[in-house]
Amino acid sequence: KGRIGSTTAAGAPYGFVHAGGVHMATISAFRSYPNKWGTPRDPLLLRFDHNGKVLSTRWLAQTDKSSERPLLAKYGQEFLVAWDNSDPKSRDRTVVPQAILSVVDKNGKPVTAPRQTTAPMDYLSALTVFPNGDVGWAQVSYKSSTIEVVRVRR
Repeated sequence: KGRIGSTTAAGAPYGFVHAGGVHMATISAFRSYPNKWGTPRDPLLLRFDHNGKVLSTRWLAQTDKSSERPLLAKYGQEFLVAWDNSDPKSRDRTVVPQAILSVVDKNGKPVTAPRQTTAPMDYLSALTVFPNGDVGWAQVSYKSSTIEVVRVRR
């Protein structure tokens, strides 16, 4: 229902959270149009009301690499946003990018700046919330056929 107007030219939604009357979504979006294959995308956070009206938008990062699949999960009283910066021109999926994490409050305002980690995260990752409020994901190694569970503690 909601429209984000001219804030972005195109984007793909990946994360959605509804908690305590707060609705937020994350998209991987182009900053301009027209764009072409290989153009970097950046993570955009949207806040909206129960009718779908967009209340605010906030770019979480701006880089020369693509911010792939910015995911979103409830993280205590705040929200964790996780994404990876990968080379938009690379099709080599055997190189697993590392996660970038940021925490935002219920108004979409950053509580922490985006922080590069060494935790693997790729386009197939999905966030889950543990019973104690930690957030994590499972990551498969394409080289060793193993699985790693990554956990971000509160």
